[in-house]
Parts: sequence; C-alpha cells; structure tokens
Amino acid sequence: MAYFHSIYYNSVMETIKTKRLILRNYVLSDLGDLYDVAKEVGVLERTGESYLADASQAMGQLSRYLLSPETYAIEFKKYGRVIGTLEITRARFDPYNRKARELTFYLGIPYQNHGLMTEALEAYFNYVFHKTKINKIYAGYFYYNEECAKLLKKFSFKYETTYNLYLEFLEQEVKSYYYSLSKEDYLACQ
Repeated sequence: MAYFHSIYYNSVMETIKTKRLILRNYVLSDLGDLYDVAKEVGVLERTGESYLADASQAMGQLSRYLLSPETYAIEFKKYGRVIGTLEITRARFDPYNRKARELTFYLGIPYQNHGLMTEALEAYFNYVFHKTKINKIYAGYFYYNEECAKLLKKFSFKYETTYNLYLEFLEQEVKSYYYSLSKEDYLACQ
C-alpha cells in the first residue's frame, strides 16, 4: 500500500489544518487518545466495527492506522488530543479505479454535533480534489446512522446502491446505503 500511495500522490500525506482541527498521520503516542475514543460504545459501531474492549485491541487498531498513509488522525487543537479518525481506502464497489476511494470516519461522542466532522471533511475534500488525482469518493452508512446520512447529503453525495453487509460483532446482516461524490460535482458546488 505504501508503494501505491507514494506513486499516486508523489509524497507523504499532507497535514491539513482548519480553524479547530489538525488532520495528520497517526503516531504511536496517539494510542491513549485512540483508545479513549474507540472504547466508547456507539462510535466504531457506526462504521461497522465493534468498540475496542481493551488497550491491546486499541494497539491493533493503531498499528493498522500507522501502516496506512491514507488514514488521518483528527486532532482537536483546543485540547491537543486525537478525537477521531478519517480513513480512505480502495473503493469496495470500484476496486480497479485507481482514482476512486472509500471514506470511513468517526468522532468521539463528546465531540459530535459541534460541526467538527463537517469542518474536517470540508478541508479533506478540498485537499483531495485539488491536490491529488482522486476523482471520486464513496461513502456508506448503515440504516441506524442518520448523522452520517445528513453529513453526506450536506456535501451533495449521490446515491449509488443499497446492500446488506454482514457485521460480525452483531452477527447479522445490516442494510447499508452507498453514496459517491465526484470531483466534478464537488467543484461545481464550490
């Protein structure tokens, strides 16, 4: 993945700063912050994963983030701590399109409903669509995640499909809605 990334972007991921946030690569010292966010019931479940039950699970998650140059820690400047994650991977339904990515994101519960994720996504989309070759971003949400649905609509994501996804931690299939945002549509709304 790092080889693909370096060819694709021609550099290491840029740090993005907004009024209240810093989007940056994860570092090892973020372990405690990551665990504090991801152990909260209701945070990771919205992304299709179970909450982190202990520090060893948090270390496993952090290890994955450290190896992924396309994963951002969302740091809240006011407290100097990581409050969430913004991760972009190969698009599940468009895996051969090197210019398409799939977005997953979450924030700790105390930081939700304050416009922080809107601020993070706005800065991220501006970066992606102006400074990289990515031309389409996909994102999905489970039927029980209305907050994500509202956020995707705010950025003019367009409906693609509905499908059922088996979630191990729930031991059942869950209805998921899949949307996309093209570079062309994003720039037209600017």
